[in-house]
Amino acid sequence: METSSATHAHGRVQAVVRRWADRPKRGLSVVIFGVAALAAVLAFWNVPIAASALPQTVRIGVLANRGEEKCRKDWGAMIQTLQNAQPNFEFLLVPLTFEAVDEAVDKAMVDFIVVNPAIYVNLEVTRDVIRIATLINRAAGRSSAKFGGVLFARAERADIQDFHQIKGKRLVATSPGSLGGWIMGWSTLLLAGIDPYRDASSLVFCAEHDKVVDSVLNGQADVGTVRTDTLERMVAEGKLRMADLKILTPPGFKPDPTFPFVYSTQLVPEWPFASLKHTPPALAKTVAATLLLMPSREDVVNAQGLQWTVPLPYESIHEILRELRVAPYEQFGKVRVGDFIEQNTLPVATLVALVVGLLMSVGYFRTLNQRLRVALRRLREAEIELTRQANTDGLTAMCNRKRFNEIVENEIGRALRYKRPLSMILLDLDHFKAINDKFGHPVGDEVLIAVAGRVSSTVRKGDVAARIGGEEFAVLLPETEINSAALLAERIRSEMAGAPLALCGHEPVNCTVSIGVADVCPSIQNHSALYTAVDEALYSAKRQGRNRVEKSSVCIFQPGGGTV
Repeated sequence: METSSATHAHGRVQAVVRRWADRPKRGLSVVIFGVAALAAVLAFWNVPIAASALPQTVRIGVLANRGEEKCRKDWGAMIQTLQNAQPNFEFLLVPLTFEAVDEAVDKAMVDFIVVNPAIYVNLEVTRDVIRIATLINRAAGRSSAKFGGVLFARAERADIQDFHQIKGKRLVATSPGSLGGWIMGWSTLLLAGIDPYRDASSLVFCAEHDKVVDSVLNGQADVGTVRTDTLERMVAEGKLRMADLKILTPPGFKPDPTFPFVYSTQLVPEWPFASLKHTPPALAKTVAATLLLMPSREDVVNAQGLQWTVPLPYESIHEILRELRVAPYEQFGKVRVGDFIEQNTLPVATLVALVVGLLMSVGYFRTLNQRLRVALRRLREAEIELTRQANTDGLTAMCNRKRFNEIVENEIGRALRYKRPLSMILLDLDHFKAINDKFGHPVGDEVLIAVAGRVSSTVRKGDVAARIGGEEFAVLLPETEINSAALLAERIRSEMAGAPLALCGHEPVNCTVSIGVADVCPSIQNHSALYTAVDEALYSAKRQGRNRVEKSSVCIFQPGGGTV
């Protein structure tokens, strides 16, 4: 009846147009009048847009977050309902994996798309996708236009009693792009001070919600996170007993009593039904009206997409994605150089000119200063090396006689001034000439190096050891009286006699030392007097058979003053 009336009205409008067109001076006005009149009549009779103006096949891409087979089973009733309401079109369901969504949109492989809100927000920002309805989710006899995530562990896990015990556990989720199956749980963990990428012992993604639950039940993971309604669905399908799991909630969690599913996270709007950039607006309007007026089908069990509401605000999801710096907000909070330059062209150009001028001004001085720095560095290095060579024995790397004498003079003055003890050890290798004659001077050098090493490793921190002659070594011992110095000298003698100092082929080279020990007193005012006293003690050790320690009897310094 409506079609017949519309056809009749169309005919009357055409007749009016022809009569006005016969008037020669009204050409353009006639055409405008005719078009306007035709549009008015069509609008008055609410004539439907001809199906031939729209694509005959309508492809609806749906995120198959529980696998393709489950997707076709759950969303098939929605496709059939759309088909029944709009018989002029052929509606096709296109299951999409998480990874296939972007390609399907970019290549216009679908006309509408139904995905989780996180993916939708990314598509909204990057590809001009527009939501036309929000899902009222149905699961296990319950329904809601919001959803979230739920974190859980096996009920018998005594080591996971509260949220913070998730640290150090094995975590399993669906996919990095899954809002309910990962992103909501990730956000909630971070708010509780747990970074799953850092604090979990492992983090595994296994694509489907049901597999996440199975991984926890069979012990492959300790804690799982899935979208709300997953557990209730699996219970209704006979795949799970709720008593086998414990739900983990963050500190201070207050559940919404009106929400029909168990959950652990913030609640956000359900999946949107969105049209793509290439989708004709008339088709989007027709599909949106059909979705919003879609009658409830309580007779259809476990079906999705049979109830829709007006599109809800998704700003809360934008905020979550911004906080986590995930698509499309990977660069959120970062200043892009190109954008900054474009927005501040004149200040940036001025700054660049100033910097270039400054660099040119500095360039000349930099060239001159570079040579000066090199020369100064070489001078310092040469000075350090000359000082080292002047103060160090070339063979043993010990303090040499010149430097040792300077230190002795300073220490004698300090000891006499403050009446503090100071001792000196002088040692000489026994029969060293025989070693050179028998084994050669290179072996003799090895013996001297070994003696220096054993002396240096035996003396204390603060003592000064030196090679002061061919086979003579000395040790200055501040804050040490003669008896303590003699004990240290005995340790040195024992070290030398205890093991070979070198090898000539397979033959060990042994050498003993004779040691003299002396200390300062008021009658010893300089290095020469101290050296004479310790040298006499050394030759006393030589005369008494070598390989022994002898103390000087010239004087014994007393802290209270005086000598004996």
